[in-house]
Amino acid sequence: MNLILDRKLLPTSITPLTSRVCRIRYSDSLSISTSDEKENKIEEILFRDEDGIVESLKTLATNHDADIFYVDIWIPVPILKVFYMYMHKREIIK
Repeated sequence: MNLILDRKLLPTSITPLTSRVCRIRYSDSLSISTSDEKENKIEEILFRDEDGIVESLKTLATNHDADIFYVDIWIPVPILKVFYMYMHKREIIK
């Protein structure tokens, strides 16, 4: 995924790092939002740089908050204007 995005934003490991649905979407700014299963927004965090996103994603991967179902990663990567990436247990849907 990082190769497609041409950035080292997403945590990497041989084993899956999260049991949540992660969606990567286009935005002019860097942010992460979390929502419940019905897509009600729980939190939105804005970032000045990509380092902040990396650290927050590591924290979210180990967070056991039962209310969080979706993690949306909003980044300014042009390919995401065409489609978004949806990841859940090693699946990518375009």
